[in-house]
Amino acid sequence: MSIKRADGAKVKGYPSQAGADSFTVTDSRSAQSTTTAYSDVTEVKGAGLSKGAKIGIGLGICLWYQEQVAKSVQFGEPNSK
Repeated sequence: MSIKRADGAKVKGYPSQAGADSFTVTDSRSAQSTTTAYSDVTEVKGAGLSKGAKIGIGLGICLWYQEQVAKSVQFGEPNSK
């Protein structure tokens, strides 16, 4: 798989771990692991990347975004107009 991050960096390898806020991609040649937050991903490509893996990464990004929106909404406060 290949991902492009918000800072422009590209990371290639296989997904080796997935967490609530981030996932890890490990380069099979160098064995170097790179952990990336779902929020930092701008593009995902992958020949050989399973449909389930793509759905999992997409779901992680969506859940992170939903959490950020929920944090920005303040419930129970009157309108300040």
